[in-house]
Amino acid sequence: MSTDLQIGKDLQHTPLTMEMYQRIHATALQRTIRGLHLHAVPNHIDVEQLKQLATHIGFDGCLIHPSDAERNFAGVTLETYQTIRELYCSRLGRSIAMVHRILQMLCQQESAPLPTYEAVWAICLYLEKRRRESVDVSVVRTIDAWWIGKLSPAVRIPVEKDAYYLPGIFCIIDTHTQHMLAFRIAPLDTLAESIPLALYDAITAQRQPRPLALTGLIWQLPRRIITEETLSPECSTICKRMGIQVETTTCTQPLLETLRDTWASGLDGRVLPRSQCAAILDSFLERIHGYGPVREGKRRDEAFAHAQGYNQDPAALFPLLRALLPERKGIITEDGLVIDRYLRYTDELLRFWPRAQVTLRHSAHSTNMAWIFLEGEILCQSKGLRQVRDGGSM
Repeated sequence: MSTDLQIGKDLQHTPLTMEMYQRIHATALQRTIRGLHLHAVPNHIDVEQLKQLATHIGFDGCLIHPSDAERNFAGVTLETYQTIRELYCSRLGRSIAMVHRILQMLCQQESAPLPTYEAVWAICLYLEKRRRESVDVSVVRTIDAWWIGKLSPAVRIPVEKDAYYLPGIFCIIDTHTQHMLAFRIAPLDTLAESIPLALYDAITAQRQPRPLALTGLIWQLPRRIITEETLSPECSTICKRMGIQVETTTCTQPLLETLRDTWASGLDGRVLPRSQCAAILDSFLERIHGYGPVREGKRRDEAFAHAQGYNQDPAALFPLLRALLPERKGIITEDGLVIDRYLRYTDELLRFWPRAQVTLRHSAHSTNMAWIFLEGEILCQSKGLRQVRDGGSM
């Protein structure tokens, strides 16, 4: 090993300066006073008392004594700081609690000192600006609302021999243009899963390339969603987190009335594969409004094929979108794998939690990509590999 490399390695294990520890902690307290990540504040910190103290004596009220800083940041080195930065400042959007859990596992593996939760929390808040640059997206709010409604044509969708389901077609409509932005065809009893997926489709359909925007994309989101259907609490929560107000109604839209009276009634009694049903609906929408969401999507994909960010997985760029994707349950094997159908997902972090139950949210953009959640918190993103069986790949 060269001398320069050895010096670099030694620096990695060097503690930060006392001044740096104090600055990190004081910055965390200041940002806590402003209301940042209050759910993550260490239990012994009284936020209201802290606010009063800062009001009376200003910044000095956020400085901790060197002995307290030394205790809180015991074992925290430049390498620790850089690891926290890597874990927290990524588009995965890990929580402070998950960063702490992962860091504990890494330290145990290397027989290194375990950092306190308070040190990890303080460093995460200190890095918040960099974190925001890693997870934020450029959003433009549309003036008009989006409308959620449902069509229930009397058709049967085959799933296997002599087995059918009656579909619900869950629609997202722009109230101003009366364009259907997206629709999902699914069994009537899958409303809780199908509406979020239709919203996912509508949101991703409205993204547009902008070279100077974050990730190279502008996301057009409505200020309001008006829905004829009952949204699940999870779907309502994610809309709120996206800054979208949700309103319920007993009314409907002219486009839905037209579709119910003409298009749907003309399909009564037919048996149609889902893809054919979707193609018929898209063609009808193109004919009466000049806007079929499936055809428009293909046109956009061709037009923006080489635009920065457009061909990347939307949910990888816009973390909140992942909450609209359906969940599947899984268990981490002793070898650090999560096996789902014919795919096995792996990541270096999975081996730390053998036998743990996890949740997978599969990408709508790539058939073998999934985000893995541990106890409701994002842990990692993993690309699934097909399992090998009987000497051959599946």
